[in-house]
Amino acid sequence: LFSIDAPNIVLETVKVAEDGSGDVIARLYESKRMATRCKLMGALKVSRVRQVNMLEIGDQDVPMDADSVTLDFRPFEIKTLRFTLV
Repeated sequence: LFSIDAPNIVLETVKVAEDGSGDVIARLYESKRMATRCKLMGALKVSRVRQVNMLEIGDQDVPMDADSVTLDFRPFEIKTLRFTLV
């Protein structure tokens, strides 16, 4: 479903959102103590991407291209993204 262009970024979880909305949750982290910019590419048809907290709450939009989002990670940072499907 997803690919990442940086080897130190780990996609740890892909699951359906807990609130029953049908959104897809992806949790990623930086594993090598390096600030990193990466692209997350996906095979899903997505209308919106938001960064949320570990409880899947939040509403910070993440800009997206046609099939990817660009993410900036601090060392050992964890990010949780919520994908709203078309």
